[in-house]
Amino acid sequence: MATIFGKTWDLHVEKVLRFSLQQNLDIIGDTVAYLKKHMDEVIYDAEHFFDGYKHNRDMLSTRWPRPKARVRIASCWCDTNGGMLPDEFIKVCV
Repeated sequence: MATIFGKTWDLHVEKVLRFSLQQNLDIIGDTVAYLKKHMDEVIYDAEHFFDGYKHNRDMLSTRWPRPKARVRIASCWCDTNGGMLPDEFIKVCV
């Protein structure tokens, strides 16, 4: 089993990593696809997922990295800073 994390807040992607949002998605998807060839299970930790969602709803695409890769993975959506209230959480996740 392997666990990886990916940046899901555009602030981190563009300002810290200095990647485009598409490059970020490609890196996450490529990594998951590669690991799945060598592991029985891959867990993808979507770091700062809810902060990213609040800032840019297009970041929802990071929830399930590259579904076309046909890999079965577990995805963990993280409220890293603890800023998501329960009613907001339900709107995003349901």
